[in-house]
Order: sequence, then structure tokens, then C-alpha cells
Amino acid sequence: MKLPGKIQVIAYLFIFYATSLFALTIVSQRYEFNIHGVHAELPYASNYLLHHKNSEITQLIIAIHSSNYDAQSFFNNIYALSKKMGKEKMTLLISPQFMQSSSLESSKKADFLFWDNPPFLGSSNARYLKRRVQISAYEILDEMIDKVTKSGFFPKLRRIVIVGHSAGGQFVNRYCAYSRFEKFGLNVRYIVMAPSSYLYFNKERAIKGTLNHFEIPKAEAKTYNNWGYGLDKLYQVHSRNKVTASMMENQYVKSEVIYLVGSNDNNSNDSTASKTAASMWQGRNRVERAIIYAHYLEHYFGKEISSKHRFHTVPNVGHSSKDLINSKIGKSYLLESATLNTPTQSQTLTKKEENTHNETFSLAPAGVWNYGRDNLKRLEKRYE
Repeated sequence: MKLPGKIQVIAYLFIFYATSLFALTIVSQRYEFNIHGVHAELPYASNYLLHHKNSEITQLIIAIHSSNYDAQSFFNNIYALSKKMGKEKMTLLISPQFMQSSSLESSKKADFLFWDNPPFLGSSNARYLKRRVQISAYEILDEMIDKVTKSGFFPKLRRIVIVGHSAGGQFVNRYCAYSRFEKFGLNVRYIVMAPSSYLYFNKERAIKGTLNHFEIPKAEAKTYNNWGYGLDKLYQVHSRNKVTASMMENQYVKSEVIYLVGSNDNNSNDSTASKTAASMWQGRNRVERAIIYAHYLEHYFGKEISSKHRFHTVPNVGHSSKDLINSKIGKSYLLESATLNTPTQSQTLTKKEENTHNETFSLAPAGVWNYGRDNLKRLEKRYE
């Protein structure tokens, strides 16, 4: 059936703009590597060349995209913030693009490395120029960071921030435990923003109806503690690089990790949040999962973890990486080297603020949550 002229025009315009809107940009730069005999190229975006000397650079930011695979937009948002804050000359920003075959228009035409499975948990099932290869995004990032820090091109580089949002937040959470790059002499910070799930270090999970009481689930799901959610059945990347569960646990607790989630990122029906059984054992939405995880870390590692790990909600923000990084607390941790030893005014809540901003919390030196008992009971009741 032939459509009327005006309707045809509208239909064509809709298709054109929809295609433009959802077309994924493959970033233009290529990182060439040879790891374990795998010689390939990975797309990445950067504000400076990696092989030219630059004595003004003092910090490196690695930005890990989410499952929209849009490395360019995440790069643009952080770069714009660095310019706004006058930090662009001292900041080397790199956003690698870890593509999955399902996100490509035609994987057969791709002239760069990509994965058959989501790469965020460290899968090794990759392809390059129609060949199947075994390489993890974690191994590539390790080498990339080592090359930048050891090349001599950035002699004043002392600080590294690795930040990711959503699936990128999942990547950063797990990579923090796994990472093998040389950290000596560097101040390394991981910023985990609004992931759908977290890495647990034993088989305990929150007891249903609570936020801070834990036990091994009685109706145990067979895979809920496999790698990515726990430390069972580690991936090939672990055995290939001789990384054990105990090594990852020891590294994670000693690392400096910031956790950010928007206070409005609490929709239990959000289709973008993982609904796998392993994820649902961690809570019903991103805010609840963050709250439970903070209590879990204190439960498992002890209150001393508060010296290295900080949790924050950002008021009136949903599932938006741009809003999180442009928030006062986000900017502070990303570009201003906020110290963890003495909470700033923006990090500390008074009793009045606790009662007024119910979803705004932060880590205090005395413990993981700067939350009163009444607030904790209220939240537990809310999530029953």
C-alpha cells in the first residue's frame, strides 16, 4: 500500500533521525598491543597522544563506558568537565572502547578487537579480523596503563583515576580486585558509579528484608557466587595470569574506592538494571544494592575499611553518568583529589540533614554509614 506523500516524508524523516540517534560512534584512535601472542588493535579516545612527551600531565583518568558502548560520549562529558574546571592541561583522559559483537552493525567489517560476550566482567572470548582470540579487556587495560606510566612521556604523572558508570561501574568494581598494573609510586583511585551488581568475597548475601544482616542463602542458587558476583569459577583471565581469589580479596580491601549512585536510581522495574538471579540476591535496585554492599564490606572486612572505601548518593540524580560526574561530590573525587582522611563539608551529614535528605549518605570515619538507627529501620521497612 502506498502511503500519502506527507506521511511518506514523515516516515523517512523518522527513520533518518532514529538511525542518527542510535548510531554508535567507533572512536578513531587505535591502541596496538601484543599480549600473550594476541596482536590486535583496540579503539580508544584520548585528549593527548600517548607517544609524545608532555611534562604538564599530572593525572591520568581512565573512563570506562557503560553497556551502550558509547566511549565517545563518556569521554566528552569528562573532558568538558576538566576544561570547565581548568584541569584539562594537567589531565590525560583515555576512554577505551570495549565493543561487543551484538552492538556492531556488522562484526564482519570490524577492523578492531571486540568480544562475543559482554567484556565488563573480563571475558576472554574475543575476535579480531575474523579470528577468534583469547584476551580480556582487563589484560589490555593493564598493559595500557603500564605503558603510559612507564614510557617516560609523562614524567610528572602521579595520580590515576579509573571511573566507570553502570556496566562500566561493574567493570571498575571487578577490575579493582583483578588489576595487575604497576601501582608503586602512584596514587590510584577507583570510582564505581551506579553498577547493577557488585563483587562479593564470600557466599553470604543480605537476609531478605534487611540491609545489614548476612548469611549464606538457604535456597542457594547454583551460580549466584560465580565470578563477577562472587569468587567461584574464576575466568580464563585469572588462570592465565595466576590471579587467585585471595589475591583479589587482599588487593580490593587495600584499594581506594569511591562508590556513587543517584538517589533517584531506585526503580526496581528499571529494564536497564540486571535482573539475573545473582544480581537479585544483591538487592532489588541500584540504591538498595549499594546500601547493602556498603554494609557487606564492613561486615566482611571490618570497620577499618572505612579508611579506604566511601559510599555516596547524589541527591535528585537518576541513572545518569553526566549528572553524577558533574555533581559536587563527583567533581571532587574525579578531578580535585578529595582526601579520604578528613571528610569535607559536602561529605558529612548532620543529624538534621540525615532526617531531611533520607537518601543522602556518606562514609564517616566511625563506620561505613553516617546513618542513625531510625533511618536504617525506615529503609529496611521500605525495602521489605
